[in-house]
Amino acid sequence: MQEPIIAYLNIIKAICPQVTEDELNYIESGLSIIELKPRQIYIHASNIQKEIGFVFSGLLRGYYVDNKGNQITVKFIREYEFATHFPAFISQTPSMYSFQTIEPTVIVNIS
Repeated sequence: MQEPIIAYLNIIKAICPQVTEDELNYIESGLSIIELKPRQIYIHASNIQKEIGFVFSGLLRGYYVDNKGNQITVKFIREYEFATHFPAFISQTPSMYSFQTIEPTVIVNIS
């Protein structure tokens, strides 16, 4: 098992100590890992998210583009945080936010 996945599963165990090994194996089966270079877009605005990203290493910024075309940063997502726009993910509607890497980043995708 790869280190980023182990880190994510340890977070699950810390939040929910009664989780079983069978449940963890099931969760693990739906995970994937991606590596992004600086300035790559992880989530594009106006797309529907199919996954939530657990940032194992690296840093991202969440931003939107205003009516004048300016990028407005609203959040930084650090290691061991989640890169997502939860309301858009839950409702499966397009997000108004993009998420871009600032440095090399490793993300565990949770489908």
